[in-house]
Amino acid sequence: MKKYFVFLIIASFFLLMPGKTWAQSTAEKETRAVWLNKAAFDSDVRRTTTLNDLKRGNFNTIFLIAPPIYGNFGEGTPANFSAMLTRAKDEGFQVHAWIANYMRTGDPAGVDFTSQAERNAQVQWTLYLLSAYPQIDGIHLDYIRYPETGTTVISKAKREGVNQTVKSIYQAMKQQYPEKFLSAAVFAPGQSCVVWSGTDYRPEQETMWNNDVPSWYKNWFNAQITNSRWKNVGWGSTGKVCAKAVPDGLNVQQDPVLWLTEGYLDRMIYMAYDTFNNAWYEEWWTDHIYYTYSMLDFNKVSNYQDKLYMSIGWYVDTNYTPANIATIIKVMKEAKKAGVKGISVFEIGHYIYAQNRYINDNPLIDALTINSSINSNEAPFILPAQSHFSSIAPAPCSPLASSGDFNCDGKINESDLNSLLGKWMTSENDITGDGKVNESDLNKLLGNWKTN
Repeated sequence: MKKYFVFLIIASFFLLMPGKTWAQSTAEKETRAVWLNKAAFDSDVRRTTTLNDLKRGNFNTIFLIAPPIYGNFGEGTPANFSAMLTRAKDEGFQVHAWIANYMRTGDPAGVDFTSQAERNAQVQWTLYLLSAYPQIDGIHLDYIRYPETGTTVISKAKREGVNQTVKSIYQAMKQQYPEKFLSAAVFAPGQSCVVWSGTDYRPEQETMWNNDVPSWYKNWFNAQITNSRWKNVGWGSTGKVCAKAVPDGLNVQQDPVLWLTEGYLDRMIYMAYDTFNNAWYEEWWTDHIYYTYSMLDFNKVSNYQDKLYMSIGWYVDTNYTPANIATIIKVMKEAKKAGVKGISVFEIGHYIYAQNRYINDNPLIDALTINSSINSNEAPFILPAQSHFSSIAPAPCSPLASSGDFNCDGKINESDLNSLLGKWMTSENDITGDGKVNESDLNKLLGNWKTN
C-alpha cells in the first residue's frame, strides 16, 4: 500500500511539472511583497478585501505586522494576526512576521543594542514568534537601528551592538528553524556628511571618520573616483562641499552591507518611499541600487544582485496622480532591468485615521496588472510569479539531511519526497553525493521512509 501511495505521488509530480504552457502564463521568480499594518486585517471583511486586492495585484509575499507577545511590542491582536496568517497561507502567500526592533519595549526612545541582555531579548522575541506561529515563513526586521538625531553621529560601539543583534537572531533562527528566512527593511543609501571641506571642516569630524566609520566602507570609499556622490560633493544649495560622506544607514548605526557580507541576513529591502514625478527622483532611486551593488561586489559578496529588494511608497501622498503612478511603474521597471528580484509596497490597505477612511488601492493595482498608457503597455505584474524568497536554500539542519529529512522535522515523508523531486537532476538535495538528484537518491529516501 505504501509503495502504491508513493508511486501516485511521483506520477502526479511529473504530470504536473511546469511545461511550456505553464511557463507562458507565469513570470520568473520575483518577490512581490507588501507591508500590512493592523488596519488591513482587523476584521473578516478587511481580511477578505485585502487578500482579494493582493491576489488581483499578483502579489505573493506579505510582511505582516506582528502582535504583542510575552511583553514584546506589537500591533493589533494575536487573534487577527493568526486569522490573517492562516487565510494568507491557505491562499498561497508567503508570510513573514514584521517587527520593529528598537520599539521592542514600547519606548519610542528605543533600546540599547550594546546591552547583552537586550540582544538576548531580541533573539528570544523572534523565537517566541516562530514557535507561536509555525506557519510564518520568516522574520522581517524593521527599525533595526538607533533613532535619528538630526546630526551626523556615527558610533562604532552602537553599530557593533546592532550588528551583533542581527547576527545572533540569524544564528538562533537558523539553528532551530533553518527553513525560515531573515530579512530587514533598512535605510536607503542617501548621504550623510562626516567630514566637510573648507571653513566647515572640524578636526573632530576626521576623528569620527577614522575611529567610527567601518573599515570596509573606508576601503570602498578610497577606491572611488575623486568627484563622486561620496567625496568632494556639493551639498545642494548650501554652497558647502562634503569631503567624505557615508550612507544614511551608518548615521543610525545600521550596516546592512556588512550583514550580507558576513552572511547573517537573507535579504535587505531599501526604504525609498517618496514618489516625485521627475527625472531626478528616478536617477536617485536607481542610484541606490547601483551603489549598493558596487559595495557588495567590492566586498566579494556572491550573487549580490539576488540579495537586494527595493520598496515603493504608496501612501506618503494620498492624492496620487496618474503621473505619480507612472513614475512608480517606471522605477520598478528600472529596478528589474538592474537585476533586482523583489519589490515591496508600503502599503496596501492603509487607513487614514484623521479622515476615517482607507485609501483607494485600485489605481496602483490596475497599473501593476493591466496594460495601459500609464505603464507604457507593459504592466510589471501582469503575470503571477513565485516569491524569490523561495530561491534561498535552507541552512543545513541536522545529519538527517543526508538521509532525506529536508525540512528538519525528524521524519522522512511526502514533504521530503516533494523536496527531492523538485530538485530532480540538479545538485541541490543530492543525498547520495554523486552530484545530482536521480534514482539513487530516490531509492535512498524511500529506504529511510519514516513518518512518525
